[in-house]
Amino acid sequence: MVPETPSDPVELRDSLVGLANDLNVVATLDDYRTFISYVPERLPSYCHYFLLERRPDQRSMAVRGFRKSQLTRAAGLYEEREEEIRGIDGAEVVLVAMDSVASLRAAYPNYLFDTDLFIKELDLATRRQVHLPGHPLHRR
Repeated sequence: MVPETPSDPVELRDSLVGLANDLNVVATLDDYRTFISYVPERLPSYCHYFLLERRPDQRSMAVRGFRKSQLTRAAGLYEEREEEIRGIDGAEVVLVAMDSVASLRAAYPNYLFDTDLFIKELDLATRRQVHLPGHPLHRR
């Protein structure tokens, strides 16, 4: 068992609920799952880098693609966006290469299934006390 983990099942569930809600686990996983499953195919094929800006406060995730030759521009925009969102709870900016996304898909072909399974298990373990806005599991 992890140190300082409650042994009482009710305390453990309450701790899990608090952490899952504080970290906004479900929304974060949903956003990245959506990116991995849909975005690369919908952006022009010349895009090699992707700047992802996730804003839970606006329930949005913006994606911008860049050519391989535009790394300096993408990195500069990354730094600008990171500075602009500093202090916004849960907001994050990530710059990834297309090879990274393709490698992730190749290494973890069940990522989408595993994410759904994790969310379902989290939902069951916490007896639906985790905030699941807009997620199919929340509409029961």
